[in-house]
Amino acid sequence: MYGERQHRRALATTVMLEAYHRIRAVLPPIIEGDGTQVQDDFYAGDVARANLLAMTASASDEGMNIASGDDTSQNEVIDILLRACNSNLAPEHKIDPAKRAMPQQTKQSYSRTRAKDLLGWEPQTPITQGIPRLVAWLDRQRDA
Repeated sequence: MYGERQHRRALATTVMLEAYHRIRAVLPPIIEGDGTQVQDDFYAGDVARANLLAMTASASDEGMNIASGDDTSQNEVIDILLRACNSNLAPEHKIDPAKRAMPQQTKQSYSRTRAKDLLGWEPQTPITQGIPRLVAWLDRQRDA
């Protein structure tokens, strides 16, 4: 999960925040491994809306995924971030031999069907819109 006013230590935003700060320092963003590993990055505003819907829904004691349903590679995230920062820097891939033995997750595919059926919820903010919003907020924080 990522978005404006997100706590800076949130797991999903760590890669985005580190890359953002490097880009603003005119340093290339670092991508761990080959960058094909994926996450289901989803916008915080969409999660907040899901929570509001859940509070008024008749469904009770039901489990569901609140997710974008889209697998986004680290390469794609950094590319979107570079474009949002209007940067022509090229990312650097960093291969850690100790992590090489660990399998890279290249498919997640979380289903959000139950959230749609029970809450009427679907994400509204694709990552190509959410990351630029995050960058604009971070820029405002930096300039304040």
